[in-house]
Amino acid sequence: MKDEEIIREVQRGQTKLFEELVRKYYEKIYRYCYYHISNEHSALDITQEVFMKIYENIEIYENKGKFQNYLYVIAGNACKDYFKKKKIYSLEEVPEFGNENTILETENKILVQQALESLTMEEREIIILRYYQDLKYKDISQITGASISRLEYYLNKSIKKLREYMERE
Repeated sequence: MKDEEIIREVQRGQTKLFEELVRKYYEKIYRYCYYHISNEHSALDITQEVFMKIYENIEIYENKGKFQNYLYVIAGNACKDYFKKKKIYSLEEVPEFGNENTILETENKILVQQALESLTMEEREIIILRYYQDLKYKDISQITGASISRLEYYLNKSIKKLREYMERE
């Protein structure tokens, strides 16, 4: 069953079908939120809020594009709200003890996360959608409202900034 069909059925009262959408997109939206805010617990909370918000407003949802893109817009706004409320950029806690591989993985993860945090919110979102969520330019354009040429510009600029950051560290 396609997303649009599921949504129509949920709007008609088959609310149990909403679980299919949650199962299909939960992990993607969680990862998207996590890459934005770098905090596992907050990313879980925001992901749940996103699905609750959509469920509560499913009656007014209008099919004007891919449902997945709509989810990313809602999740992006929720992440921006998180930063407005918290005004922090936190890293996930580093484990105190572990083997050398775990420590190196954690250090690399922190370095990548710090590099992402050095970008503007718009640049970070484009990197996350393109490389972490593997979305096409057309979908990213629909989510962000930016033209494809602007996305390409920001993507190249962001990659250059990330490289420079990683070389400095």
